[in-house]
Amino acid sequence: MRPFTNCCTFLLYLALVPGTMVACSAYTPQRIERDIAQWHPYYFRLDDTLYRIQIPPGAMIIKQPVTDVSTDSVDDYFIAAAFGFDFGRGTYNDIAQVELGVSVSRINDGISCVEEESRFGECILQDSKVSVKGNMNQYQTFGLLQWFHESGTRLPWDGYSILVSRDHYLTIEGHYWEDLVERPDMLADRRKLVEEIVRTVQILN
Repeated sequence: MRPFTNCCTFLLYLALVPGTMVACSAYTPQRIERDIAQWHPYYFRLDDTLYRIQIPPGAMIIKQPVTDVSTDSVDDYFIAAAFGFDFGRGTYNDIAQVELGVSVSRINDGISCVEEESRFGECILQDSKVSVKGNMNQYQTFGLLQWFHESGTRLPWDGYSILVSRDHYLTIEGHYWEDLVERPDMLADRRKLVEEIVRTVQILN
């Protein structure tokens, strides 16, 4: 079971160059490149499937990405990498106002996602055991992939998940911290940024 607060991770073949830290006493939004053609491609292999996801340049590496994940090794959930944006309080280790990650989770025993009447989002909700009160859940299709999108309304967060095997799912998740949440216009922009990143995910084989 994955906690809804976990950061997601993925595997990486190219190097990510962290953005320059600017010392300041309060949160200052980072200038994020929105031209996807300028984003860095990252490649990660999950079992026999190669994925590519693109990330804007200047992201902080919160957790170093790994290069391969086997679902056989995931008994609960596995955080492979985490990235941050809007890190502007003056120290590299300070909290990023946007945290993005990729993780792989195993569906708990007793929860079936193979019955025809069961959609995979229902399995994920059962597995995460997160109260749906104050949350919104919907299916969204980007390209060839259908994602189950969970989002928090009172505590802002977004999680996009797809099944990768009978018992496992991949999640790309965004969390937003208080300085950002206090600026609704920027919060809306950063939630859109997380969606834009999810839209770049492709299966290459």
